[in-house]
Amino acid sequence: MTMRNGGNHGKRTSRARSVFLLVVFLASFLAAASFGSAGDLRVVGGFVETVSGNYLYLRGRSYDIEGVPIEHTSGTKITAAQIVRGSKVDLFFRGGKITTVLVYEPMPE
Repeated sequence: MTMRNGGNHGKRTSRARSVFLLVVFLASFLAAASFGSAGDLRVVGGFVETVSGNYLYLRGRSYDIEGVPIEHTSGTKITAAQIVRGSKVDLFFRGGKITTVLVYEPMPE
């Protein structure tokens, strides 16, 4: 009794499995490399004490948010003028610079 395809089916399956494992390995390596830089991510959160132009006053400190993307928790982009006193915000820092401002609904005073 002879095998069809000369036994190549096993070789193709083995090669496909090897390629699949290589792709999975590379994808996991790249994902780990991108998450590896998460160590320099820092978040400062609190309630806005005052807003003046492009400056937020939060926890007794001022933060310049000029040119920084500002988003509401609903996902809509807003401006610094739309941030009001009492709003909860999170400032996301990477490499010492503010990269994003996330604004929650204002809290009643």
